[in-house]
Amino acid sequence: TPEPTAGATEPPAPTAVPTHEPTAGDVASLAPTAPCGPCNVTLKLELFTDDFPEETSWECVQQNAHPGCEVVLDAAGSGYDQNHSMYNIMVSENLCSGETYMFSIMDAHGDGICCSAGQGYYNLWLGGELVTSGGAFDAASSITFETPWPAMMPPRTVAPAMMTHNTTVAPSAATTLAPTHATAAPMVLAESSDVATTPAPTSATDTPTTETPAPTSGTVAPTAATPAPMGW
Repeated sequence: TPEPTAGATEPPAPTAVPTHEPTAGDVASLAPTAPCGPCNVTLKLELFTDDFPEETSWECVQQNAHPGCEVVLDAAGSGYDQNHSMYNIMVSENLCSGETYMFSIMDAHGDGICCSAGQGYYNLWLGGELVTSGGAFDAASSITFETPWPAMMPPRTVAPAMMTHNTTVAPSAATTLAPTHATAAPMVLAESSDVATTPAPTSATDTPTTETPAPTSGTVAPTAATPAPMGW
């Protein structure tokens, strides 16, 4: 496997796509709620007064009505003048399924309707089911309850909230980079041992190398000069 040369470059890392984090300006958008349920549930109050019935009062108020529920309950009762007497009171005949209500009973003297000044008591019935009862309290006693749904009708469901943003951020497309292949210089791979390697031919007989000296002259020039004849 060829190794990359010194000039080869590694492919750059891909650019990350920026994401938008929710900010203070983001707005939570709730999906539309289901419509109001049937409004045909009855609420009845049985009130047995103590020695001072004029001190007793009550109220029942609908809490945070859902959109579409036009029936808003705000009932109250007081001014009772018969002690040790039973009052059967129809609080409402049109409570809405899935809605929340709060019932409160009060005593002006602050000693309830039982038991220091008579044996008063109350029972609150919702659609034939007992919601609460009592008589021994101080200035007031309250209970919050929800009207049940009919047996053949599923409860109201609310879709989970979805986050929307005030500002629109243009998506940044991720840049896909083509891989850069390093080009290695070709290398000569050694042949495996089972392939015969033929060496370059060489001469079987070494040719002798004879040094031929430079030729010299056979006649040596005279070194002594012949004097010229002198006349007498």
